[in-house]
Amino acid sequence: MATKVTTTPLSGTEPPARFTHTPISRCFSRLLGKLGCCVEAERDIAHANWADPAFADWLTEAERTRVTTLAGMAEVLDLQIERVSDLPLRLTTMLGQAMLRSTHPDEFTQLYGLLDRHADCFCCPGSDPTSRRVDRMLSTAKARLHVLAALSTGPDTSSDPEVSPGGC
Repeated sequence: MATKVTTTPLSGTEPPARFTHTPISRCFSRLLGKLGCCVEAERDIAHANWADPAFADWLTEAERTRVTTLAGMAEVLDLQIERVSDLPLRLTTMLGQAMLRSTHPDEFTQLYGLLDRHADCFCCPGSDPTSRRVDRMLSTAKARLHVLAALSTGPDTSSDPEVSPGGC
């Protein structure tokens, strides 16, 4: 007679009961703060006179935060995907990086449109705690990219509470 031996842990087939970070999700979480600082710096210079030397420090700060944000994005992209929920984080980072590196307003707008045209690529399916937490991070990133897009096309969105970076 064969002896019954359980090789799968009792909770092995159930989704996790709480969120745990992967290297990508941890790094993406830090990136959200950098992206928020980038939004604030872009807001500062949105209506600045580029030729006025009084705004030189603002322009320098905006460029510094852009470089810092791009470095944070490169850090996310250097990490390996460990679970399915890491993929939309990576894709959102890739899109954000392309948007920040774009040199023409039409290119920026076209890239931003990908968020709506391919919405399923920029969300985390599922209802477990990990999926919900990753979706929340993605929502925050999309809101900040939306503000950057709005700043590049015109209207000021400074009253958007979703974008507050929490101290730059």
